[in-house]
Amino acid sequence: MLEVINQALIDFLVIPDKAWSFCSFSFLLAFIFFYSLYILSHFTWRKVRLAYVILFSFFFAWKVNGILMVLLPLTAVSTWWMTRMMMTARQHRQLILAVIIVIILSPLIFFKYGNFIIGTVNELTATNFPLTSVIVPVGISFYTFQAISYSVDVYKKRYAR
Repeated sequence: MLEVINQALIDFLVIPDKAWSFCSFSFLLAFIFFYSLYILSHFTWRKVRLAYVILFSFFFAWKVNGILMVLLPLTAVSTWWMTRMMMTARQHRQLILAVIIVIILSPLIFFKYGNFIIGTVNELTATNFPLTSVIVPVGISFYTFQAISYSVDVYKKRYAR
């Protein structure tokens, strides 16, 4: 019996589930568990609590998106790195910001508008490029526009070094 429970727990933690959403019963149970530990940890350090919330967010992204959840930390880290470069640049900061925005928008354009662009090109040029079947990662619009907002704020020097 214990082996079955352990295997079910491991499967729950490791296997992505496209049906997992804010409305699912399994999410409700996981969130109650998460939130209970969060409330009980109000005596711990702020950074530990923040890391706990970030890890649960990554877990949620993993359950819903599978391997595509890598886009979330990749977008965050690359945006931070590119904006640090922009902060140290003395010239062409506006051009650097434009390049950063194009790079950040690339995954969103591919996942959300790729088939639309391919279909439009096919109609305009009488070609027959095949449409791709891609799964749109949950939250990609949100974190893409958050990354752009952060980059613009750094460009306008609203954040100190």
